[in-house]
Amino acid sequence: MPAVPAVSYPDGMGPAPQADDAGTWAGQAADVPAEWFTHFSWLHGVRHTQRVHIHAQRLVHELRWPEDDAGVVLSAVLWHDIGRVDDNWDPQHGALSAAGQDDPERSLRILWLLKDADALDRVRLGGWEDPDPAQLRHPRAVPMIPFARELLRVFD
Repeated sequence: MPAVPAVSYPDGMGPAPQADDAGTWAGQAADVPAEWFTHFSWLHGVRHTQRVHIHAQRLVHELRWPEDDAGVVLSAVLWHDIGRVDDNWDPQHGALSAAGQDDPERSLRILWLLKDADALDRVRLGGWEDPDPAQLRHPRAVPMIPFARELLRVFD
């Protein structure tokens, strides 16, 4: 798997794009080859993974995560759905990916950020299953829901 693209992290490592500028953030999308995925999916495929990666970049920046944890979650985003065999409900696919970590607290922190970033892209499902603010683990993810809608319009 290729290295995670360089992005802006906390404390003076360069400015991140403006939070409301979906077009600029879309330029931060990782290169995600379609051949990484077990099967083709419009729901859990390349574009979804790229948008989730952008949401994770924004959350990492907002929450001022240390670079090593940021790198782990951004890598995890790139492979969080590649092993899916279909698009059905699979509540364990993310947790099982994080199970190999030696530090359970860190694993859970990384998993929760990944799940929030993934949940923000629920806007792609069109209104019937939008991101639920009550289900997001980070309060700073809640005001990112309108951005997620804009990113979907700009990115697809």
